[in-house]
Amino acid sequence: MRIKKVAVLGAGTMGSQIAAHLANAGLDVILLDLNKEVARNGLKRALEINPPAFMDKNFRYFIKVGGFDENFDMIKDADWIIEAVVEKLDIKREIFEKVEKYRKPSSIVSSNTSGIPIHLLAENRSDNFKENFLGTHFFNPPRYMKLLEIIPTKWTKKEVIEEIKAFCEEYLGKGVVIAKDTPNFIANRIGIFSIMMVFKLMKEMDLTIEEVDYLTGEIIGRPRTATFRLADLVGVDVLYNVAKNLNILLKDDEFKDVFEIPQFLQEMINRNLIGDKVKAGFYKKENDKRFVLDLNTLEYREQKQVNLPEFMQIQNIENLEDRIRAIFNLNTKHAEFLKKLIISISLYSLNRVGEIADDIVNIDNGMKWGFNWKVGPFETIDIITTEKFKNYVKEYNLPLNKEIPDRFYKDNNYYDFNSKSYKPIERRKEIIIISEIKAKNKVIIENPEASIIDLDDGVLLLEFHSKANSIGIGTISMLNTALDILEKEKRFIGLVITNDDERTFSAGANLGLIAMSIGEGAFDEVERAVVSFQKVNMRMKYSKKPIVAGAFGIAVGGGCEVLLHTHRIVSHSELYTGLVEVGVGLIPAGGGTKEFTIRALNYPENVENYDIFPIFRLYLENIGTAKVSSSAFEAKKMGILREGDIIVFNRDFLTYYAKNMVIGLYNSGFKGFYGPARVRMLGWDGYSAVLASLVNLKKGKFITEYDAFIIEKLAYVMTGGPDVAPGTIFDEWQILELEKKVFMELVKQKKTQERIFYFLKNRKPLRN
Repeated sequence: MRIKKVAVLGAGTMGSQIAAHLANAGLDVILLDLNKEVARNGLKRALEINPPAFMDKNFRYFIKVGGFDENFDMIKDADWIIEAVVEKLDIKREIFEKVEKYRKPSSIVSSNTSGIPIHLLAENRSDNFKENFLGTHFFNPPRYMKLLEIIPTKWTKKEVIEEIKAFCEEYLGKGVVIAKDTPNFIANRIGIFSIMMVFKLMKEMDLTIEEVDYLTGEIIGRPRTATFRLADLVGVDVLYNVAKNLNILLKDDEFKDVFEIPQFLQEMINRNLIGDKVKAGFYKKENDKRFVLDLNTLEYREQKQVNLPEFMQIQNIENLEDRIRAIFNLNTKHAEFLKKLIISISLYSLNRVGEIADDIVNIDNGMKWGFNWKVGPFETIDIITTEKFKNYVKEYNLPLNKEIPDRFYKDNNYYDFNSKSYKPIERRKEIIIISEIKAKNKVIIENPEASIIDLDDGVLLLEFHSKANSIGIGTISMLNTALDILEKEKRFIGLVITNDDERTFSAGANLGLIAMSIGEGAFDEVERAVVSFQKVNMRMKYSKKPIVAGAFGIAVGGGCEVLLHTHRIVSHSELYTGLVEVGVGLIPAGGGTKEFTIRALNYPENVENYDIFPIFRLYLENIGTAKVSSSAFEAKKMGILREGDIIVFNRDFLTYYAKNMVIGLYNSGFKGFYGPARVRMLGWDGYSAVLASLVNLKKGKFITEYDAFIIEKLAYVMTGGPDVAPGTIFDEWQILELEKKVFMELVKQKKTQERIFYFLKNRKPLRN
């Protein structure tokens, strides 16, 4: 890629965060604003914002700041120039006037506008500028939101579109859609229509905010923020401005009336009830009580529990497609609300094909990546069936302006309205979708918790698919089976461990099963499970064929322990991993404590007076504080990722790169690690030092008595305890035995059991 240096013009909320994410990717970044001080303040805000814009705060050193007044010439070497100033046409045009004076002819120039027509920004510019200009609309926050809308003009060169698309997919981890230059492009056009239609229907059907947020959330495959919590999060003022903009600009839209601002929304703007940034919007919190706005009186009242018995059974249906079909089989007021909403959104999207995007794939992806919908509008029609969809459109007297096919998607093809035929969905070679491989009869063996799949080219894949991809007896059994296959069958050269989930690699050991065993007093079963997990992880660590994890999202507790025992990790940049067992009154006992001990005490044998304790303390504190990384880069600092592990920015490429890492290791002669590892323990010196530090932590009330008790037990495992001389050699199995012993002591403690049951009930730790 030729893009190595990027200039961002405008250090406001979006500009500074775009700059931060470019720095995350290791690019040289120039951040300019009115003057250097304004730009410096913008960078400072990006460093302080939560959730963090930087994956590692040291990445700020990739950014150089300057001012439009004195430093505009800094853009002369930039390969890509991104404008992100205030949303005013005249100001943007002034900026582009200056850009044209200083940019090199080969540079790509783009605008991050979300509402101003792109072609208006390029008018009156030189031919070279026009050919290299397009819209690049990042969604907020740029680090976390997958969607990037690319909006070419009639002048933009095809090569420029392709280059920015490929670069943003690979280096920034974006899901790119190509949008037409129409008001608010793809995602905001459909997304704002969706929200405004909710307002319209809930008024007609007399529903409350609580009811609507329950109905428009996870039950239909939308985020937990649903409708009103999303509006508070994004900003009621932002929603208002975008809707108002659409209402003005959409002259011939058949649903123009939907974009008319309702009275309650106007009044909220008048009263500055604009959401989370002022701590009052559709919801507000006071003295630990949650209040909600009554849209009829515009007064706050206490939030009520939603009670819709007919939806309780639907809520428990695991498969989203089955949930949607079940909703369409209900005949209640609340089901009718959802039917009208879903049909209206899908119809509106259908009528926009050719107007906002050339095809249905860009629209579906726009909604999935920009608004975190599990299924797009056209995928939803296929779930309902086009026949039923047409019947509902007729029943609701909605304006359908297109002939529609029997299905919108068939296999890996989509229906193209231009050719009136099916075309293959274009997909980069780096995207491997595990569910599609399974559909091709590639499953070798499976159980309810995991599957072993033939990934081709001699590579096996182990997929976790239990709830939250937690590790239970079935997962351990399937991992053992995968290792058996690797050992016995020459045609398989290695193993990848990953799955298709968007958020969770593995949430760790199945705590519910441990709680059940505690309730039954079956501690022998708990011990057998611990030993089984330790043994399979050791088998994996010393396999003679390469094992690579494709790590992403949440990988905590036992999930982290699996990662620690693989030969290499290919990690998505957004990796939230750590050994968190202390939070439920336990220590890691699947080899996690052992691995941290080995990594902490890995120091040169022949160096005298080497002070290893500061490094050891960091590893112990990572377990003792249940620390979870905020990115893959922090996981590397924590010692979970090692040299040789790689970090990729596009989640969709993970399986491909992990597979190729297996092939690369095998072809380079990998024959496994030698072991078991031998460790010089800190013994009573290290153990005493930890106990001394616990005294001060207890006195300062940083930890509870029971926290100190658990950390003392952890120190016993990681040092060898008070009866072991410093420098005594332990092998891995001795440390594993200590792990198991302490784990079993703790699991029988009343306070640990209280922590486990409290966490299972409330999903947050108890500090007892």
